[in-house]
Amino acid sequence: MRILTGYPIRRAFASAPAAILALCLVACAPSVPPGAGSGGGGASFPHAAGAAADRPARFQFIYVIHGEGSYGFSGAAGVRKSADSEALARAGEVALRSPDAEVFVFHQKPIRLFGAFRIADGTMRQYRNGSLVRKENYRRTGGAFGLEAEAARFRKHAFRIRPEPPAGRVFLYFGHGVPEAGLPSFARGIGLFAAAGADAGGRDTKPFSLVVLSSCNGGIPAAVRALAPHAIRILASPGELHLSYLDAGALSRLSRDGDPRAAAAFPGARAALAESWGRALAEESFAGLRRRTSTAVTVALYDTDKAAAYLDVRRSAWDPAAAPADSLASAASQGIPRHAFRDCSENPGFGPGGSESGAAVFFRPARFGPEKGRASHSGWECPVREPGPPSG
Repeated sequence: MRILTGYPIRRAFASAPAAILALCLVACAPSVPPGAGSGGGGASFPHAAGAAADRPARFQFIYVIHGEGSYGFSGAAGVRKSADSEALARAGEVALRSPDAEVFVFHQKPIRLFGAFRIADGTMRQYRNGSLVRKENYRRTGGAFGLEAEAARFRKHAFRIRPEPPAGRVFLYFGHGVPEAGLPSFARGIGLFAAAGADAGGRDTKPFSLVVLSSCNGGIPAAVRALAPHAIRILASPGELHLSYLDAGALSRLSRDGDPRAAAAFPGARAALAESWGRALAEESFAGLRRRTSTAVTVALYDTDKAAAYLDVRRSAWDPAAAPADSLASAASQGIPRHAFRDCSENPGFGPGGSESGAAVFFRPARFGPEKGRASHSGWECPVREPGPPSG
């Protein structure tokens, strides 16, 4: 059993029994903005890897791990661990066990100051074909959720695969939930990674087969709609997520099972691979979370074309900018805490969600509490809105 020791949640649940604390581990607090950076920085430390560094890779996996350092847990031996360090270790395992992949792991750290000087607050590790070939520190730029510094290093060091990007191209984000205000910057940042690996004609309109959002409340309409132009499938949790995050360990196995280029001749080959890989990660993540937790577990795999069309027709049911006045219930009017979320199907006009909305939903209700008898979930989570300023 893992016991949470991170201060934000420990204080909030100080009076709860330890057993319940262990079941409610989540990484849902807002991130601390890293502030504006200035340029690169950090040293490069190449690791000799022989022919592995020069042999083309058939797949690309890009991890961005946000490490604020405020959430931790104690393992069975009582050793304190941090959630981002665990995610970093698992990413390294996938990289070393993927002999046909190029893997970038970006570890975003809190700002550190030495006197009047800011020092590197990010570390990049690059693996190619199962070997670590480069490690360097860098300075983050672009605000709390910008990815400019990471994308620049990817474009500089990534192996350019022509005439088209690999079918198995995956972007994975591990960390705190991205708030709606940060989504435009985050989506633009993911788009910057398309520059390396794309063919010269720019024919690949969705550079990633799969985007994994391993964070709380990743399955909100605003997030899926913002990222839809960049991925064929999106895997996310429309709800709170245990500190162990989603399980991406299957990537190493999937990348060894077959060559996606062998099927590239038929239409829909990339979509078929994205669906297959996304479903495998969804099923394994769901199974693991069910074993480890007693809280509600919701994992969803989104077909971005179908989801975008569904959301566009129903925009007034989830987007405050498009909603008529007072049509979205506010937190204050219902006595719900700020930053609360609820199933979007409870919003008038949103509809049932689920397969009709392009969401393959894996759901298990909580084993205790008022919603333990809940039978299903739409696959979409909507913020409960604060009341706006008075009109007139």
